[in-house]
Amino acid sequence: MAAGRYDLHIEASYEWPLKLVISDDGVPRVLTGWEARLHIRETIAGPLLKALTSSPAAGITVTAAAGQLDILLTPAETEALGITLGVYELELYKPADATKDQRLLEGEVIVKPPVVRT
Repeated sequence: MAAGRYDLHIEASYEWPLKLVISDDGVPRVLTGWEARLHIRETIAGPLLKALTSSPAAGITVTAAAGQLDILLTPAETEALGITLGVYELELYKPADATKDQRLLEGEVIVKPPVVRT
């Protein structure tokens, strides 16, 4: 299955939450046994700027029965990205079976720096 395309718009220095419900034909997919990871880079071949994972819990929470992923970057994390444009990929994976990786989303990361600074 090809990954869907969705661009992330992040305001630097502010909390950035994203809630996703993974569904099949409108029915939430039960995600028991699945973990999630999201990588942000300035370019596809560039170094990793930020990795979020559900295991260990670092920015992604999986609510298996609801098919839900809650993704969160803190204000310090959004500020530390240090880019205005980058790329990301979000995937589901089964730790017990590496052949089950599923790319969910990919796209650009657009980071808007703050104008007001203290």
